[in-house]
Amino acid sequence: MGEPVKFPIRLPRREIEEADGGVRNQIAARDYTLVDSATHLVVCRPFYNGIQSQGASKEITRANDHMKKVIVYRPPEDVRGTTTSHPFESLTMTHDSEDAFFSDVERLGMHSNSSTA
Repeated sequence: MGEPVKFPIRLPRREIEEADGGVRNQIAARDYTLVDSATHLVVCRPFYNGIQSQGASKEITRANDHMKKVIVYRPPEDVRGTTTSHPFESLTMTHDSEDAFFSDVERLGMHSNSSTA
């Protein structure tokens, strides 16, 4: 369909910055659509070096706001200092043990399957 692409591709910084906001909005819209269509949310390691992922935090809040159960795996080595909370925190099951996390995920999956069968 044209000449082969020559690497590295160089783009003016201004063009990248102009596209950045639109790309971020598309990602957020897609993620919210997925959260909205899910029956529950499973989040694995939403922290890195003590810093919470902004995207994961927004998805957890979105799920809580829509009264959906959330299961989070958050090992102690990922979290440093205090963590944020949410008024619907009772809908969020947070585990620092991988075994407990997967046990809850499996239990919730079996519950969902039996209620739709």
